[in-house]
Amino acid sequence: MPRIVHYQAQARVHPLPRYLQPKKKLSRDQVQDLHLLHIQLLHHIAAGDGDEFLLWEFVAMALTWSHTAELLGLGMVEIAPQLDLATRMICRWRDTGQVRYEGVEYQVARIGTIVMDHLAEAVDETTAIAASHWSERCLSALRTQHAGAPC
Repeated sequence: MPRIVHYQAQARVHPLPRYLQPKKKLSRDQVQDLHLLHIQLLHHIAAGDGDEFLLWEFVAMALTWSHTAELLGLGMVEIAPQLDLATRMICRWRDTGQVRYEGVEYQVARIGTIVMDHLAEAVDETTAIAASHWSERCLSALRTQHAGAPC
């Protein structure tokens, strides 16, 4: 009786070009660290511990995540109130020297932390880095612009 031999052809696997390869997401530890940063910043300002350093951290966070949302095409409407809040906080700081929430601003900021956390889970490393560099350039320009100018 003839013997049937199964022949398995070796499939040649060609790696996808780099631009088509899946992008690496932020690690679980990175997402958790960002969550803690968002919450700590929220609570320090709410507790009355806000200062110029925390103001610019809040502004940088709002800029970074709004640009991330824009680059991803995800959450742009939900993150927009954070930019408005950042603008109000800069003006309040210039006018009064205080970094604090007024009225419903704490709730707006709290919702913003949730949106930022969701964006952190969705973003890839390349986009996160690009958004961070973009926000640093914007932050530098904002600091210069608001150094002596009233709102």
